[in-house]
Amino acid sequence: MSEAPRTITFQVSPRLTEILGENYRSTEVALKELIDNAWDADASEVRIILPAPMTTEPIIVSDNGSGMKPTEVEQEYFSVARDRSISKGETTQRYRRKAKGRKGIGKFAGLMIADCMEVKTLAEKSRTILQLRRSDLLKHKGDLENYPVAVAVDEMDSLEKGTTITLTDLHQNLQFPNPAKLRVLLVREYGREEDFKVFVNGEQITFFDIPGEKFEHSVDLPSGGKATIKLTIAEGKGKIPQPGLTVRVNGKICGPSSHFGLETDEILPKKLVERAVGEIEIEADDESLVTADWGGLIESNNDTVALNQIVPEFLRTDLEVARTKEVNLAKARYQRLLNKRLEKLPEYRREFARKRLGRVFEMFFQENEERFDSIIGVVLDTFEKDEYWAVVEKLNEAKDSHVSDLADTLIEFGLIDTGVIGRQARARLDVLEHLTKLIGDDSTTEQTIHSILDANLWIFDDTGRLLSSNEGIRTIVDSYLNNKYKGKRANKRPDIIIAHDFQSRHLIIELKRPSLFVTRDHESQALKYRDDLQPQMEKIDILILGKGRAKGIDARNERDGVEVWSYAELLTKARRRIEWIINELKVDRIYQ
Repeated sequence: MSEAPRTITFQVSPRLTEILGENYRSTEVALKELIDNAWDADASEVRIILPAPMTTEPIIVSDNGSGMKPTEVEQEYFSVARDRSISKGETTQRYRRKAKGRKGIGKFAGLMIADCMEVKTLAEKSRTILQLRRSDLLKHKGDLENYPVAVAVDEMDSLEKGTTITLTDLHQNLQFPNPAKLRVLLVREYGREEDFKVFVNGEQITFFDIPGEKFEHSVDLPSGGKATIKLTIAEGKGKIPQPGLTVRVNGKICGPSSHFGLETDEILPKKLVERAVGEIEIEADDESLVTADWGGLIESNNDTVALNQIVPEFLRTDLEVARTKEVNLAKARYQRLLNKRLEKLPEYRREFARKRLGRVFEMFFQENEERFDSIIGVVLDTFEKDEYWAVVEKLNEAKDSHVSDLADTLIEFGLIDTGVIGRQARARLDVLEHLTKLIGDDSTTEQTIHSILDANLWIFDDTGRLLSSNEGIRTIVDSYLNNKYKGKRANKRPDIIIAHDFQSRHLIIELKRPSLFVTRDHESQALKYRDDLQPQMEKIDILILGKGRAKGIDARNERDGVEVWSYAELLTKARRRIEWIINELKVDRIYQ
C-alpha cells in the first residue's frame, strides 16, 4: 500500500552559506562522500556503476546498509548541517565503525556531478523515494527552508534494507569519474576492510589497486598446502591502509598485518618498509595452523615456521628491487642538472662527488619532491666549496682509528661532513631572517628585493624545481625589457628574475613592492611578458610576488602556469624546507 505523495522542506542550519559553497576537487572525491555515507550506514557491500564518458547513462551507487525510515528521512536527511555525532554518536550501531560523516552535507556530493539526484532508501518494510535537482536548489539559495521536495513512501512485504542513489543529467563540463582513479581513492581507505566490500563496475577493489611495484610468489608448505604471497610496494604518496602483509587462510583473515620483522631492519629504510602492503593466501585442507580465535597463526606449527623463514626473504628482495628502481628513476630525473653542476668541479673531485650523490639518492629518494629537491640543492652547493674538500682529504689521509670511526659514521650518514652542510643551512636561515625584516619595511623597493633574490635562487626551490640562472636567457629578457621600457617609460621597467630548472622549463618571477597587493592588472601584464618571450623560450611559468592577492582575487581563477605568492608565504616555505634539512641531518646535536 502506498501513501499519497507529500512534500518535505529542509531544516536549515545557520551554516547554510558554508554548505552551499562546499565543493570537491574532483568527481571521484565527490563520489567517495556517498561511499562514506554507506560506511556510516553499516553497509557491508557497496556497488558503484559508472557510465562511459560523454554518455547519458546514470551513475548508480547502491548499498545494503541500514537505510532510512520515512521519519528518519524527514528528521535527519533533511536536517542540513546536522552534526551526526550529536544524534547518533561517534560510532555506528552494528559494526561499531568510527563514523565519517560530520557536517551533514555529504548528501549534496552527488549534485556536484549531476543535476538530478534520486534517493531510494529501504527500511522496516518502507521504501522512500525523493529527487533533488541542483539547478532548482540554486534558485532557492539562501531560502532553502522554503524549498519543497516531493517524497513518495511505499509499503513493502520485504525486510530488505539499503539505499540507492541514481545520478542523472551529468554535468558535461566536468570530467566523468574515472574508474581507475576512483578505485585508487577508495582502496586507500577501504581496501583492507573485511566487512566492507566495494565494487566498481562489478569488480571488487583490493589492495592490489594501490599504485606501485607488484610482486607475487608461490610457496609449497610442509603440510602439503600452498601459500601465495601478493605484495605491492606502494608509491610514496597518500595513506597506506594497514601496511604490511595480512594472512588469509581459506579466504578468511587471520590476525593483524605484519612486516615479518623488517620494520626493525637496520639496512632497509623504514619509510620504504612501511609502504609494503599485501596478503598471504594460504590454501589448507584443515585449519590447524590457526589459533582458536583466529587472532593469528600457531607459532609452533610447521607451516607457520616455514612462512616465518620464507616471507621475510621474499619481502626483503622485493623491497630492494623496488628501491633500486626508484633510486635509478630519481637519478635519471636529475641527471641533466647533476652533469652540469659536476662539470664545474675539478676532474679529481667529480668521481668522489658522484659516489656521494649516489648515497644521498639512496637515503632520501622516498622523500616528497619538495624535500628531495632541497637536499640535492644543498649537497650540490656544498660539493663546490673548498672547505668541504679539505675535510674530505683529511679524512682520507687519516690513519688514526678514532678518525676512521668518525669517517665511517659520516659516510654511513650519507654525507662526509655534516658540519659544512649544517653551517650552510644555518646561513640560509640567517638570510631568510634578514629578508623577512626587509619585506616588513614599507620603504623596501623592488630593486632591493630583486638583488637579494637574484643572488639566492635557492629560496624558490619550493616551487618543486632546482633553479639556476641562465645568462643567455637573461640577455634575451634584458633586451626585451630595454626595448619595451625606454625613454620616459624607463622608470616603469618591472623587476623580473628569469631562471630555469633541470628540465629546461623557465620561470619568470615578477616582483612587486613588498607593500603592494597583486591585482588582475599585474597578472595580465605578466601574461603579456610571457607572450612576447614565448618565441625565444618554451615552457614558461609565471610567479608574481607581492604582499599577497588583492581583495576579491580568487586563486582558483588564476591562469594555467601563473601563481601569486606573498613574500611572507615564499619565505615561510623556504624556512620550513631548511629547518627540515637541519633536523633530518641531525646537525643540532653537533653544533648547539
